[in-house]
Amino acid sequence: MPSLDGSQTAPELARWPRTASHHRRYERSTVIGSGAHTWDRVRNEVLVWAVKTRSGFRVAPRTRVSVGDRPTIVAGIPGVTVREPVEVVAVVDRDDRAGFAYRTLPGHPVDGEEAFIVWRDADDVVLTIRSLTRPSPQRRWRLVHPLLRIAQHLARYRYRRALRASTFIVQTRASAAPEVLFEASVSIDAHLASMRRSRERAIAGVTSGRIGDGESVTWRARHLGVWFVMTSRITAWDAPRRFVDEQVGGPFRLFRHEHLFEADASGTRMTDIVTLASPVGGLLVERLVLVPYLRRLIVARNRHLVAKTDR
Repeated sequence: MPSLDGSQTAPELARWPRTASHHRRYERSTVIGSGAHTWDRVRNEVLVWAVKTRSGFRVAPRTRVSVGDRPTIVAGIPGVTVREPVEVVAVVDRDDRAGFAYRTLPGHPVDGEEAFIVWRDADDVVLTIRSLTRPSPQRRWRLVHPLLRIAQHLARYRYRRALRASTFIVQTRASAAPEVLFEASVSIDAHLASMRRSRERAIAGVTSGRIGDGESVTWRARHLGVWFVMTSRITAWDAPRRFVDEQVGGPFRLFRHEHLFEADASGTRMTDIVTLASPVGGLLVERLVLVPYLRRLIVARNRHLVAKTDR
């Protein structure tokens, strides 16, 4: 495990060794999902600061973590912006465990270290948070440390939910070849035609024709009686077998749509894997409202694409 002058929170270890008593110690683990698909997703997300960014923080620059990185975390409180300089001191990325630890630097509101780790427990996927904190040596932060501890409790509550999401799968069969279905699926015009009921429009980015690897589009549409604006970017591309689009701005905490195209005896099996996290209501809203609604949208869209390509 790469490290810088040693990590006190030991993200590479399943058992956290005893630490010095001059820091307040915290450790908590939460099951956030199960299965290989969830593991593949969160293993990547935890290493690009998703626990922080989905909990209301900004990280600049936001890149995949590497030992020695010194990003600035920005915490937004109404009327106040707090900048938190940190340094990544350890990274682990194995088939059954991934995560990192960072320590605070001078100017941070507290002194200590924090780690975010995801790991597999049989089929379950678990998030573990570890931290060692004490008041900052700076007088201005020491004076408000009781308030910072309250903020820390609220942040941890968000951390435990940051990587949770709901996933559903839709499979569709078509007589057209995979490359034909692939091209229809990356057509902005075909998508708009399939979403006429929601009055969807492409208002920025690639607004017509074919969208490609790394490109983005901003949609405006009415869903569940509410107008939404969402920007999606193509983040993975393996034509004509697979592509992925992900929300980079919009109403969801997370929205990821993986499209797979596999030739079979009858033509093509098209698989849509959609992973989403609601901004409000958590899993209850996702399972009772968003997943059924979005599943119907995907089914309707695929029917349109099949009818278009089977001609």
